[in-house]
Amino acid sequence: MDPVTVALIGIGGMGSSHFKRLIDSPSYRLVAVCDNGLHREDVRKNREIARQRGIAFFRDYTAMLRRAQCEAVFVATPHHWHAPMTIEALRRGCHVFTEKPPAGGAEDVKRMLEA
Repeated sequence: MDPVTVALIGIGGMGSSHFKRLIDSPSYRLVAVCDNGLHREDVRKNREIARQRGIAFFRDYTAMLRRAQCEAVFVATPHHWHAPMTIEALRRGCHVFTEKPPAGGAEDVKRMLEA
């Protein structure tokens, strides 16, 4: 079975753990990552690893979703960003995995489910 092509939004904090698992997993092929927190050491370190492995880096998740050819997106950001990021990825035909909680409130979750 071919690996699932994925993108990751958030490569610092919890996203750093996802990043390490995704780049080493034979089940996934990480094609793009996104984070705007370049002031963080973990983000800068993971950005460099991505560069070395030929994984595209973006600071804007909408730009990443427009350009990256992926089947699924992992959203590993603060929960108040989950809804807009998830909805945008779903609109582009991607499957989405989010961190918990799924969103900042019930209305956001409802919008995610509708998408």
